Amino acid sequence: MYKLILNRAQDASLGFDMYSYALSKIVNRLPSQNFKDFFNSFSDAVSHFGEQELYARAAERSTILKINPELSKYNGERADRFKLQGQEALTQSLNALKGLREESMKEEQTRNKVGDFKVLQNDYVQMIVAYEIKPSDVEKLDKTLTEVLEVAKTNGEKGLFDYIEKKINELSKLRNNKDRGAIDNIPYWKLVAIAVFIGVTVWLVWRCVVKGKNCSQLSSVISALGKTLIGLLQQFC
Repeated sequence: MYKLILNRAQDASLGFDMYSYALSKIVNRLPSQNFKDFFNSFSDAVSHFGEQELYARAAERSTILKINPELSKYNGERADRFKLQGQEALTQSLNALKGLREESMKEEQTRNKVGDFKVLQNDYVQMIVAYEIKPSDVEKLDKTLTEVLEVAKTNGEKGLFDYIEKKINELSKLRNNKDRGAIDNIPYWKLVAIAVFIGVTVWLVWRCVVKGKNCSQLSSVISALGKTLIGLLQQFC
């Protein structure tokens, strides 16, 4: 039984890493070390929190059924360990985000216009309509993109950085809650993590449209985002 839970968590973490590889590959091609550190640390945090959830739920099932107290204790301790690792990775991510914000805000804005995200929004909608999830959950995913785009259109790059930082702090708080933000069909902690991944994608598009930066990476960014979201939705409970 110990090995079964261990393998399930390892498989889920590996599965998420495989799904998110395409987006990670795009990020790691860019010159900014701060961006790489931010994204990789955040992805690590999401993976750790996913493993935390698997162990925590296993412990809770044993407790409710009043069986296997030793296994329940083991799973609870593993859950606490992964929560700690996730929180540490979030701290590293926030530190790198601060450096990324500082270096990016110094760049010259070469195109005097706000971002046009119609193509991004259309591609995103066409992508999530194929997800085999409840219509109400698709609506949540659509609202998350709309929320991020409104921030980008209204407050530009500074607004995106503020939004991403806010969501990372919200995720940290959720994972410390008693319910871990794990209620609902798509647990709220996942929606917050998804908001960060979408925020990263919109920022990449914004940099191309407004600053003329990294435009060569955009052809595959929506597909890469989609794979990351599928991995997060499917691999962890």
